[in-house]
Amino acid sequence: MTTDKETGRNSDFDELRRKAERDLRGEKLSLDSMSEEDILKTVHELHVHQIELEMQNEELREAQEKLEESRNNYSDLFDFAPVGYFVLDKKGSISQVNLTGASMVGIERSLLLDKPFILCVSREDRDSYHRNSRQVSREAAKMRCDLQMLCRGKGDFYAELLIEPITDLDGETVGLRIAVVDITRRKKAEQELITYQNQLRQLSTELSLLEERNRRKFAVRAHEDIAQNLSAAGLELKSLLDSSASSEDKHKGEEIIRLISLTIENIRSMSYELSSPVLYELGFVPAVEWLTENVEKRHGISSQFIDDGLSKPIAMDM
Repeated sequence: MTTDKETGRNSDFDELRRKAERDLRGEKLSLDSMSEEDILKTVHELHVHQIELEMQNEELREAQEKLEESRNNYSDLFDFAPVGYFVLDKKGSISQVNLTGASMVGIERSLLLDKPFILCVSREDRDSYHRNSRQVSREAAKMRCDLQMLCRGKGDFYAELLIEPITDLDGETVGLRIAVVDITRRKKAEQELITYQNQLRQLSTELSLLEERNRRKFAVRAHEDIAQNLSAAGLELKSLLDSSASSEDKHKGEEIIRLISLTIENIRSMSYELSSPVLYELGFVPAVEWLTENVEKRHGISSQFIDDGLSKPIAMDM
């Protein structure tokens, strides 16, 4: 069975033969002046030349088949690559696009040709695309950028663009090559992660506020209830000792009163450390001043607090 390719090649050869016959038409080959030996020699040379032409023709045919195979392989790689490929001219119009790229934007390849590539970019990101493409053209260097692109019938999708220049022999940019990778799933995962982190941060803040409220509540009760009760107990004991007690009992009672006073002081110090009332009642700066004095008093560390005088509004969660 004769294939279309073979039929095409035979037609080409027939056409070449007809052209050769037209060129020879009008030329007459005289054999009268040639000897039989010359005629045989000429026929032999013609036969050799015919074999050479047939061999050259076979080599050309094989080269053509390899070229066609290579072109088909390139076409398959280009069209069915997992990323979209766009080739733009100097004006930014699409001169080539593979099937993947056409599928990404939801438009037939034939309808995309000669259309500005920017029409495939979401309106919100067109300024970003302009800046990046101009920089690539100006600096003749590759660049990556993330933006949203349009897909007809499906809406926007997130894409990563690798933009590289096409330069001439003089190094002047005459076009752009753009590889487009759909990163919608990655972007959605990033957004979900950010949402989850914000929720965790909010939960952590709420837990911190709850802990702070409990600490403050405990500090207030320790200061107002426990410390006051101990103070009242100390006063009652002192009154009892003053009214009727031996000197030995008075000595023991004074030691008990001293321990009660020390306990009251420790409770007040602990309540201040748990939740300083100075911070809530007077503000941040007085609380830091008190902390500085307390550190120096309790630990003997020389400290100095310098206020710049600027306003320091601090939210409750801080």
